[in-house]
Amino acid sequence: MTLQNFKLQEPTGAIALEGLGHYWDLHAYAELIEVKYLTVENIVEFRWVVPNVGNPWGDKDNHAKGCILRFSDVSLLRMAQPELRNTNEDDCIAGISQVSTKPAADSHSIELRTKAEWKADEDFGLLFELQSGRTIEIHADCAELIAL
Repeated sequence: MTLQNFKLQEPTGAIALEGLGHYWDLHAYAELIEVKYLTVENIVEFRWVVPNVGNPWGDKDNHAKGCILRFSDVSLLRMAQPELRNTNEDDCIAGISQVSTKPAADSHSIELRTKAEWKADEDFGLLFELQSGRTIEIHADCAELIAL
């Protein structure tokens, strides 16, 4: 996957993005309100919004009201709730990790699919871990950050 105009703060367990000249903390105030699949275009969009508070993104110069991560030419979209949790925090990011697109012996073990460093030409997908325990994995040709 090509991250067109942003990067993860860390390749494993990131809670923030760096892109469009700003820092985007997706954990503290940002609320994931929508994951949308556009069937004809084969696009998936994740949409976050922030409340009207001072410095919601962790960047005083970032005045966006929200953002979209748009994934194009999607080859995999998988949502899972691996363990039963007594919480409804599907709107809060616990971590985002680059994951191998090659099947692993234990596809649920994140540790077997992540690395501290990735080569520039190495293919990867993204795994979003939500505070509720739910995971969303996506493999796509490219991803783009859009400020709202």
